[in-house]
Amino acid sequence: MIRERNAHPVNSPARPPTRSRSGPEAARPDKGVQDVARQAEDAAVHRRERITLCAEAPCGSTSSSTGSTSIAAFQAGTRMTSRVASLISCGPRAVIGLALSIYADGLAENTPGPNVDPHVFSDLVPWHLSFCNIDKRTSKTAVRGHLPPAAADRAVLSELVRPGDVVVFGNYLSTHLLWCDTVLCVGECVPIPQRNHCLRVVERLDEYWPVATKRAFDSRSLDEFRQSRTYLLGLKDSTATGGHCRTEIAPHPQVIGSRREPQVLSRDALVEAILGGTGFSFIPLRARQDTRRQSVRARPGLFTVEHHGIAAELDGGSGVVALSHLFGKSLIRRIIETADALVLGSHDLVPTALKKQQRASC
Repeated sequence: MIRERNAHPVNSPARPPTRSRSGPEAARPDKGVQDVARQAEDAAVHRRERITLCAEAPCGSTSSSTGSTSIAAFQAGTRMTSRVASLISCGPRAVIGLALSIYADGLAENTPGPNVDPHVFSDLVPWHLSFCNIDKRTSKTAVRGHLPPAAADRAVLSELVRPGDVVVFGNYLSTHLLWCDTVLCVGECVPIPQRNHCLRVVERLDEYWPVATKRAFDSRSLDEFRQSRTYLLGLKDSTATGGHCRTEIAPHPQVIGSRREPQVLSRDALVEAILGGTGFSFIPLRARQDTRRQSVRARPGLFTVEHHGIAAELDGGSGVVALSHLFGKSLIRRIIETADALVLGSHDLVPTALKKQQRASC
């Protein structure tokens, strides 16, 4: 499948990862190193590491009430210095702190929808995908394309992904041009508690909390959960009054992003990490957009790039498509190599509208 949608400040050069690399660019000092690299590559092929693309509606489409096929702009807070890796310069990678426009799942500019999915603003839990294309079985939600041999009939994304898989959220603009707003590297899948096909995350938080947050559940956990962005901008929509309180999938797995953060910020190291199964989630940004479409140009920073054959690979541009291994690898490499900056992590990523609400409530 295609794998889809956090950086530390660079104070000193980080030591390169010790993971063996394969490919013509890797150093091969002796036969032993070659054997290790070959074994790692064979293992990756055996696991059929996948890249999955969740195709959203073409940029500029009308937002729906669910927000599952729309793109909206959120203004990131200014405290992003430690979370935005600049990839513009050719020298040592610098870190920049800017008020960037982050394009995510919502209803209008600076206005979060009833849920942000994938949830790039989550705080208690890493970026996650809870509802979009994984709560029912339809021709749109069933993954198609280059599926693993053991894939069940009409399987949804959360049933097929494995740790290290990458999910790309975006779509094509023309035959060879695509846009992308989020790349999510899968860390794990955690079931959201349910009863009689109704999600019950609040009522059974003691089951969900330790698995999703990696923390012990105690008397303070419920209040913390209800005040978190994870709940307010996402999982609140799974309650009885929300738009995603019911599910046809039992159990209902929630795709949670990898908790890893890249220590080395060179392009080659980032590509190697994400294609080697030790990936990370990020939002790619570009100062220059490869299109004159007004709907795209109205969203400064939205990542667009030419990639040969993208429209044909997506075969219609709707739903969830498992890309071929080679095409998925080339797409991820292309995104990282052409991005001007990567937004990594969500600790300091807060939509302006929510920051205003928080200030007003103080």
